[in-house]
Amino acid sequence: MQRLNPGVQQQLTVNRNQIVPSTHTTKTKKSRGPMADLSLEKVFSLLGTQHIKGSDRELKMLCIRISELVELNGEDWVKESRQSLRDEWEYIVSQGIIGGSGGKI
Repeated sequence: MQRLNPGVQQQLTVNRNQIVPSTHTTKTKKSRGPMADLSLEKVFSLLGTQHIKGSDRELKMLCIRISELVELNGEDWVKESRQSLRDEWEYIVSQGIIGGSGGKI
């Protein structure tokens, strides 16, 4: 998964065969370095639901991506953006973009 400049807000966007971060021009504070991936329970908490679809592989990718978004934009931004992030995730899973085993990424 691609990492972009930590000073630019990002969201999940879908490019036919991969998840591609979209950038916004709103600047955020600088990153303090790489952080560990969030647990699935923490991701559920940030996204405001325990009901997120996906295979084990897809959910691991979700944890990685939400961890990146928290690192880049902060937990408050993820909470404020939770509905659009959930909608985008639902689309990613429904289209099989990541796939459960041997997916497209």
